[in-house]
Amino acid sequence: MVTTRSKTPKKAGKPVLEELPDGKEPKKSGGGGSGKKGGLMAQYNTLMARYPLAMNMTQAGVLGGLANATEQLLKGKAVGELDFVPIMHFMIIPAFVMTPLNTQWFGYLFSLGLGKVPQLLVDSVFSSVVFNAVFSAALFTLQGNPAGIVEFVQGEFFWWGLVIGSNKCWFPAKIAMIWVIPPMYHLLFCNVVAFVWTIIMAGMMAENA
Repeated sequence: MVTTRSKTPKKAGKPVLEELPDGKEPKKSGGGGSGKKGGLMAQYNTLMARYPLAMNMTQAGVLGGLANATEQLLKGKAVGELDFVPIMHFMIIPAFVMTPLNTQWFGYLFSLGLGKVPQLLVDSVFSSVVFNAVFSAALFTLQGNPAGIVEFVQGEFFWWGLVIGSNKCWFPAKIAMIWVIPPMYHLLFCNVVAFVWTIIMAGMMAENA
């Protein structure tokens, strides 16, 4: 189902996640039938409307940490053998680096008023190169080797592994996001896709280290 934007004017650069679909406040659930599911969703919508950045930072951090832990478990580690240093790195970077960057980028992208196809192409090119470079720079910094990022982004693995690899994952996801997912859920949707991509990326970067 194709979603439509709110008719409420948006200010340039303002994150679109601060608005709910159709510009409406989430309805509070009554005490009856649709029960807990409707009530939880209404509470989630309310929190997303009031604290969009904090909510998405929390989601990104939790999913990033879980993704790295999952990647370690898939490699045969027991729960007690998990290395919590990379888990913390993959919580900190999505929460405090990538989510604020994504929020500002999506707000700016939607403010341009581009058509859906140009929007998809611009986002894919920008995200695949810039976001991978920013994530890698943050990771190298947390690992105590910030100077290593220059050589890394010039290497074959960055372009053929991360940039091309991320587009294989993200391009179909961005098609779904632009044509199907309501704007207020864009970062939540991205966080879920990022969970899958982070598992793949963590494995790739561990092998390349």
